[in-house]
Amino acid sequence: MSRPAGSKSIWVAAMALVAVVLATNARAAERMIFDIYVLGIRAGELEIASATNQSRYALAGRLESTGLLGAIRRVRYGGEAKGRITRGQLAPDLYSDTTVSDDRRSGGRMAYRNAVPQPKTYTPPRTPDPEDVDPATQRGSIDPLTAMYTALRDRPRDLACRTDARLFDGRRATRLRIVPVPGDPLRCRGVYVRIAGYDADELAERREFPFEMRLEATEGDAVRVAEITARTIYGRARLVQR
Repeated sequence: MSRPAGSKSIWVAAMALVAVVLATNARAAERMIFDIYVLGIRAGELEIASATNQSRYALAGRLESTGLLGAIRRVRYGGEAKGRITRGQLAPDLYSDTTVSDDRRSGGRMAYRNAVPQPKTYTPPRTPDPEDVDPATQRGSIDPLTAMYTALRDRPRDLACRTDARLFDGRRATRLRIVPVPGDPLRCRGVYVRIAGYDADELAERREFPFEMRLEATEGDAVRVAEITARTIYGRARLVQR
């Protein structure tokens, strides 16, 4: 499958991260690919490459519009994250992202110090909004790419559907919670909640975004995310892993 030229740099950077961060005892790099459907129409593709060892992780992500939506408006996101693993929990050290929308390109970089995100630097520079959240108040939060990987990665069955994370992207604070469905070990329920950094109209429009996850068994006692369904402001959406 051919890819836009801009996405190639993400994978070059990912391999550099793997080489530097995971010099010893690294598992083989893994890749997840999801197709995104809105109102039954294929609208996008999400891809996450990851590599971990006992104490470190490195991620590279790509999200882009495809199909009819891609023909109307081309949107592409690329992200990179790396950090530490402590008792199974991921804590980022560095996060960067780039978004290309039609002919506009923007990006940012955010480091962490003692689990506190530092002010994000933007390219091109942006003027702060009154609603922007102070990074100093976000100790223990994780970046959006680390959060996506945390929610979507393969897991042992007894650890599936157990996510409670605070997210911070440099401007906005959100929360992601995923819990098991009683009596069904292959289903989870989750909710994505807007906390702060949004204007009054955005919060009035919608504050919580519930979703359901369907899992499937893999080798041993592990499970993988097969499908996520959600009601969005654009209609019913599905995320389906290939």
